[in-house]
Amino acid sequence: MTSIENLIAMTDEQKDDAWREKVKRIHGEKCPHCGLEGSAHHIMPRGCRGTRWIVENGYYACHKLHRTFEGDNGQKRKEDAIKIYIGLELYQNLEKIKRGTATAEAFDYEIVE
Repeated sequence: MTSIENLIAMTDEQKDDAWREKVKRIHGEKCPHCGLEGSAHHIMPRGCRGTRWIVENGYYACHKLHRTFEGDNGQKRKEDAIKIYIGLELYQNLEKIKRGTATAEAFDYEIVE
């Protein structure tokens, strides 16, 4: 079975679990901001299926850092905080994938399989 066939064979829940584990391993299982335990979060919203399982669409953060990105700070402030954290180029690339004007393969991003 090819990796694409394998990806299609997985349920959304299995893909979500695999995505979380990969993001966690890549980021060292600790919040890079404070060193506390955290969890995996999406940069582009989880509901965007084009970016949902792209590993680069994840960051690992403690509750406090995640609140900075997702809190009631207003959309512009949230986007500015994320751009600083992950870098403008990655953010713009994910935006292109989200809008459908590019694919993960175009940027050689890893998709959960």
